[in-house]
Amino acid sequence: MDTPIKKLKIVTTNRLNVLKTLSHTTWVEDTQILMKIYKSLILSKLNYSSILYTTAKKSALKIIEPIHNTCLCIAIGAFKSSPIESIYAISGKFPVHIRKIYT
Repeated sequence: MDTPIKKLKIVTTNRLNVLKTLSHTTWVEDTQILMKIYKSLILSKLNYSSILYTTAKKSALKIIEPIHNTCLCIAIGAFKSSPIESIYAISGKFPVHIRKIYT
């Protein structure tokens, strides 16, 4: 049986694929547009499901965090090897474990 966190991972991974596809097209080159798509597709789902990971263990957050980080990396056009702290600083978004505290 799947846990709600694993279901969240599946749903957000499918939405991540949409973001990846749109980031490779020539008509969505602006990072502001990609950030809006990220907010509407992925961040909205993470915010709505925040009740799940407010009580979750750190190991459960490690399931969600790579998706969040990858989405931010794609949205701002950073390399995969970019430090995650700089990606958070550029995008203005918080890591999942901090969002857990303040949501």
